[in-house]
Amino acid sequence: MVKANWDAALDVKARKMGAGVIIRNERGEVMATCHDQKQNVFEPALAECYALRKAMDFCRDLNFDKVTFEGDAQVVINTVNDPVEDLSLNGSIIEEMKMMLKGWQGWKVQYSHRDTNTVAHKLAKAALNSEEEKVWIEEAPVFVLNSLHFNKHCIDQQFI
Repeated sequence: MVKANWDAALDVKARKMGAGVIIRNERGEVMATCHDQKQNVFEPALAECYALRKAMDFCRDLNFDKVTFEGDAQVVINTVNDPVEDLSLNGSIIEEMKMMLKGWQGWKVQYSHRDTNTVAHKLAKAALNSEEEKVWIEEAPVFVLNSLHFNKHCIDQQFI
């Protein structure tokens, strides 16, 4: 069982977004991290959709079959978990994610407070300044280590 935290950062002026993902095991140990950038995105909900999709693609590529995807975009999470077909402007990407969830029985999407999503957020912000996708396997980049330590402490406290 792994947990994949995801988040998006948006630069409306530059019309681009960054997506950040951190995957941890049940002990809070880092399994993988990544960040990526997407151009021509200027709407927050769409950016969050792309970030969740990035997390799903990353977990699929790593063949993780039991994943809890956690993010702080409540509207996106509610829409992805809603069985009613989404006919909104973001409906096509939402429906793709719903199909992925159906195809991976051990996957679920749930809300996580912003305070517990700081590593994914820092990864997403860093992606805004990176021209290519970056992936770290069994480690995290140096710039998130302080937040990673704090989040691991929060995870440990949940099990006490």
